[in-house]
Amino acid sequence: MAQNYHEDVEQYDEQKAFDAHVERNRWHFLTRLEADTLLVATKRERLIPDSEWEQSMRSLVGNEAMSNSMNGAARLIAEIEQRFRDGTYPINRCPSCNRIVRTPQARQCFWCGHEWRTPSMESGHQ
Repeated sequence: MAQNYHEDVEQYDEQKAFDAHVERNRWHFLTRLEADTLLVATKRERLIPDSEWEQSMRSLVGNEAMSNSMNGAARLIAEIEQRFRDGTYPINRCPSCNRIVRTPQARQCFWCGHEWRTPSMESGHQ
């Protein structure tokens, strides 16, 4: 069995790695409108009910619009997750151990320590 590259981390869990990857990287795949909708809904979830900000937003856009933005954000998050699952949005995996790596640009595996480079990257190092 391959030794974990980082001894102090928990064991690899595909579902946790997938969820973390989606959470970290979904913003890169959103349109401006989708990002704004999700941002407002995310802020809304963290608010204390009946806070001054929430009351201001409700007075500006109305109760129905606030509820619709929350429902729309939940649908958007589910849709984004599905896009990752069906391969529409790529998931960067280590070519050695096939585990999900931290970012779409990562070229080193946090789990097994494997590093990979494209020929153009290698030619830039001396």
